[in-house]
Amino acid sequence: HHQHERNQHAGDVTAFREAVRRVSLMADGRSHAIRLDIKAGQLNFSASTPDNGEALESIPIDFNGEETSIGFNSQYLLDSYNALGHQDLVTLSFKDGNSQVMLVPGAALANHSLAVIMPCRL
Repeated sequence: HHQHERNQHAGDVTAFREAVRRVSLMADGRSHAIRLDIKAGQLNFSASTPDNGEALESIPIDFNGEETSIGFNSQYLLDSYNALGHQDLVTLSFKDGNSQVMLVPGAALANHSLAVIMPCRL
């Protein structure tokens, strides 16, 4: 598939949602910020606070672009995934760690309902 200037990764929705949910338990109570580190074949989720300690989860993904780190409000991320309904795969499409991210059902960009989520500062 064509990469153009957007990076895309496809990953298992259930694994993604569960990892976000577990890591978000350690996120700051106000910002709910978690960090996504995206690299070839792997997506790492992390969150840490002085009070709660640190959480780290990892899932395999289909990705071979440049390594990228993005911060998200975990609640927005979960809400967006839930809004996409029952999908086996969801593709995250983004330009870089500071740009908006599109969540698209399925393994490829298609004319389906999609969600757009803005990153937060880490």
